[in-house]
Amino acid sequence: MELKKLTDGELRSMLTLIQLELQSRRTQKAQAIAKVLTVGDEVHVNHEKLIGQTLVVTKINPKKAVCEDKRGVSWNVPLGMIKPIITNIDVLI
Repeated sequence: MELKKLTDGELRSMLTLIQLELQSRRTQKAQAIAKVLTVGDEVHVNHEKLIGQTLVVTKINPKKAVCEDKRGVSWNVPLGMIKPIITNIDVLI
């Protein structure tokens, strides 16, 4: 398929489908993270301001979690940016 041969309407339709698929994948990822995340969990956040910091989850919302750093500063973080830290070896067994 050559994109140059498509009409503007066809390109817009494809763009809409791609945007919907990306949104669906982001939502699924956030839901999967929310299922395993609990208040008190230690996490890392994929963001340049928080590189190398370990944060603690203080509240979980449908799309974001409130995480606190060691200084007590709270961050409202999208669930898709959170990577839980596995500290319990029993989880792996």
